[in-house]
Parts: sequence; structure tokens; C-alpha cells
Amino acid sequence: MTLRMFSRSTARDAVMKNAEVNKRKCITNEILSTEKSYLASLSTCITHYFQPMASGEHGVSKEQATSLFGTMSQINTEASQFFIALTKAIEMEAQHQPNPAPANPGTPPSPSLGSVFLTWWATGSLLGKYYEEYITTYDDKLELVDKLQKEVHFRTWFK
Repeated sequence: MTLRMFSRSTARDAVMKNAEVNKRKCITNEILSTEKSYLASLSTCITHYFQPMASGEHGVSKEQATSLFGTMSQINTEASQFFIALTKAIEMEAQHQPNPAPANPGTPPSPSLGSVFLTWWATGSLLGKYYEEYITTYDDKLELVDKLQKEVHFRTWFK
């Protein structure tokens, strides 16, 4: 291989690597943006719907509100922690410092982006359990909404 061929090959490899890095950056930014938007939506549901209902406003009992929203508050708490872990992993990757050695011997290294997903969404994870509970009772929630929509107070408020 001549020096000229080596130089072209190296330059092409650098361009391809840069394109891969940019693509990954766009994907991680989209994931982060989606999670941030999701958390804002959860917060809106909790603040503007669950809390007023749970306080007994609008003809909905606390039990009905709790049944309707199920584990949404727990999902919000866990999803917020997931977002923090995800943000840290993305920041570490952006600094080109994946899995740095911990400053203190008892401190685990910063996780990679993949390990964050595996940890938070592994079988048996707390976040997974909250979603499973929410999903398995979804039909019951729909029935309750149908029942509540027949009540004038609820229908007027929920428009």
C-alpha cells in the first residue's frame, strides 16, 4: 500500500467514523428529547387531572382517582430517575469518556447508554413492574372512565 492510498483510506475512515458519531448523537438527542417530553406529559396528567380528582373535586372519589391513575405517580418518579441516568450516560459519551474509573473505590463507574436501558428496563425492574401493573389494569380504567363520563360533574370538568 502506498502512502497516498493509506492517506485516502485513513481520511475515508475518519469521515465514516464522524458520520457514525453524528448519527449516534442525533439518535441519543432524540431519545433524551422524547423522555423529557414524556416526563412533562406525566407531570401534567398528575398535576392537572390526578391531584384534582384525588382531592374529591369534580365528583370523583379518591379511590376512583387512584384506580384510574394507578401507578402513574410511581412511574413518574422512576422515569425521572431513568432520565437522570440517561442524561449522565449521554453526557459521558459526548465527552468521549465512556465508563471512567470511579474517583472513589466504592463508587461504580458511570454507565454506558446501553447499560442504562438494560438496568432500567430489565425483567423485574421497578419501572417495568409499574408499567406492567398499569397496563394489566388498563381495561378497568377505561370502564371507570366510561362510568365517570355519565356523571355531570365529571363531564363538565373534563371537556
